[in-house]
Amino acid sequence: MGVGAGRFAATAVLMLLSACAQPHRSKDAEDLESAVAAMSGVEDVDVLYTNDFSLGSDLDVDIAVEEARIAEIVAVAAVLERRGTLDPESLGDETRALRAVLREIPGTEVAWSYREGEGHSLGFGRAPAGAALMAVRSHIDAHDLTVTVGEFDAAPRWTVTMPLGISAEKEIHETVEQLPLPARALVVEDGHVSMATVVVENEGEAETDLAAVIAAFTPTEEHPLMLEWQGTQNGRDDERRFAGRVHIAGCAYPAILGESEPERFYAAEAMELRDRLRARYDTCD
Repeated sequence: MGVGAGRFAATAVLMLLSACAQPHRSKDAEDLESAVAAMSGVEDVDVLYTNDFSLGSDLDVDIAVEEARIAEIVAVAAVLERRGTLDPESLGDETRALRAVLREIPGTEVAWSYREGEGHSLGFGRAPAGAALMAVRSHIDAHDLTVTVGEFDAAPRWTVTMPLGISAEKEIHETVEQLPLPARALVVEDGHVSMATVVVENEGEAETDLAAVIAAFTPTEEHPLMLEWQGTQNGRDDERRFAGRVHIAGCAYPAILGESEPERFYAAEAMELRDRLRARYDTCD
């Protein structure tokens, strides 16, 4: 299975290519490391071969190529292609696109990755979400691309499945700015917020504030919202948290211990609030 990933620094292009394969013996890993290390433009290569009884063989390759020419990157990718499904020409096109994106947002880092069955994803370091998404629209064929933008100042972390239109993005920004609680993370799919994490600053006003957040996002059965909240833990000696989640207009809770054994992780007041909100907003029987 081929996996390609690229990470680009703002001042000097840095690329990390990761390839997955199933070699028959560790000698393949040694040969690959020697071959790639000798190639033009390669500054560093790290090859990790594992052979697990239950998971099978795996070959992970990280290659650093600073200031490399496109042709050099394509040549390295061609070597990896023989051990996976990496497309050298596509990687060259992605490199050009990422360099264009970085020119628009100096001072950040961008990582482009691809995994079979999961598709392409583009991850930004700390950057303004609006500028990052606009740069993606301008330079990358963003259909079915997942873009993640790290927290910037007090802004939330965005994870967006593209495409996301400018008007839809503007509406989300405006909604977030008007929320009574600070948003920590957003997941956007089909142009709508499908998951949001907010911080409850006043436990006594939590139910009222969370209801206002739900009303602001206007979830529907076609576009439900998984709302998660986290308390500040101020004044709490108990390790159990004032936190929870409710799936508005939906019923798809994760299969985790926090759902099956909530009393181990959440304060009694948090579970009572969760139950009231779920009774009011989710579609579970």
